[in-house]
Amino acid sequence: FVLDHHPRASPDGVVLAGHVHAGVRVVGERLPCFLFGTEVAILPVFGEFTGLAIADTSETDLVYVIAEDSVIELRTGPDSRSVKG
Repeated sequence: FVLDHHPRASPDGVVLAGHVHAGVRVVGERLPCFLFGTEVAILPVFGEFTGLAIADTSETDLVYVIAEDSVIELRTGPDSRSVKG
């Protein structure tokens, strides 16, 4: 991993970033999530001080939502419901 505050691709490896603090809408609720793309992984917000940006996911992204005390994988492929913001 390459650690970077901003989620931008790097030729040195997959970037682990937190500036955006990804989230998704699930049944009308905004929930923080870990978002793993092919070049960039985005950390969720971990407190109430920082905002939450609804992510525009693709079919190849891995999305793990934080719901109460659980981390739950969301399916984003063509055979599942979309989690697009």
